[in-house]
Amino acid sequence: MLPAVTSNRRCERRNSCVYMLSQKQQNASRHYGVVIQVHDLTEVKAFYRDTLKLTGPTVDSTFWVEFALPGNGIVALEKCENVVPTARKREISWVLHVDDFEEKVKDLRDRNVPEVRPSLDIPGKRCHTFADPEGNPFTVYADVPDAE
Repeated sequence: MLPAVTSNRRCERRNSCVYMLSQKQQNASRHYGVVIQVHDLTEVKAFYRDTLKLTGPTVDSTFWVEFALPGNGIVALEKCENVVPTARKREISWVLHVDDFEEKVKDLRDRNVPEVRPSLDIPGKRCHTFADPEGNPFTVYADVPDAE
């Protein structure tokens, strides 16, 4: 059964939604991760679950969804009515480690996931950046041996 998410209060700021979770939920476990504000939570949740094949959701409510990442990390999606999907450059991005880089890039291309930046080699890594249905960028990467 998924953990219930409750909101003690809702704090609204310009272009932002913040939910204050109960103290018990805040202390339940320690994670690293990212929160992405989205307009259409149902569509973006389906993309992260079905297209990216992330584990979860581990938390699933009408305003907050979490997916597990390796190493106790999370990607959280927060429904915000005042977020408008756009092609403009987003201020947040996250990375997803994959075992088979070429296979994952091919799969995302075959699914017509928008590409933000083509494959790039950096020391010890191979990266490729895509965007979710609302234009939020994410980078898939794999470890590669350093050239000797």
